[in-house]
Amino acid sequence: MASSRLEKIGTIFTRVTGLLRAGAMNVNEKPIWYDVYRAFPPKVEPLYSRPIADVPIKEIIYPEDSIRAKLHKALGKKMPGYNLLEKNRPTVSQKIILQTLQHQKEDPSLSEDEALAKAIETYNSEIRQVKADDIPEDFNKPKFGYYKTKPSLANEFKRAVETKVDVKKILSED
Repeated sequence: MASSRLEKIGTIFTRVTGLLRAGAMNVNEKPIWYDVYRAFPPKVEPLYSRPIADVPIKEIIYPEDSIRAKLHKALGKKMPGYNLLEKNRPTVSQKIILQTLQHQKEDPSLSEDEALAKAIETYNSEIRQVKADDIPEDFNKPKFGYYKTKPSLANEFKRAVETKVDVKKILSED
């Protein structure tokens, strides 16, 4: 049975068992789940020939999913990226969805599309305001060093590699 790759013949457990018995698979290479499955086998073995249970599938659609779909369709590749490690700040889509829901709550006569358009416009005006605040008052004569890039990890690493370190000087200071 170890030589068969057809899923209709046996289970993955029986195939791995056959491979181990035949010596085709080393004991050190056996899958992590193998010992757990052997210690706690299922009540009903998962065979290909077993009929599929007729269980109704629940819809997992939230009210904001339609708004999110329309938002991504409207903005497409214009959606800015975000850091997944920052859990404190909401993403752009979360902000716009909350604004859309708030617009619908304030004015129930608004359709979802109208509320979304209003939320996108509000977000765009906020972005324009932030960009406008970033421009110096004396725009024609910017001061030296005003437009500096944020230090990124790559820039910091490059700067550290390029800096020459005098080990003798460091050790002599102690």
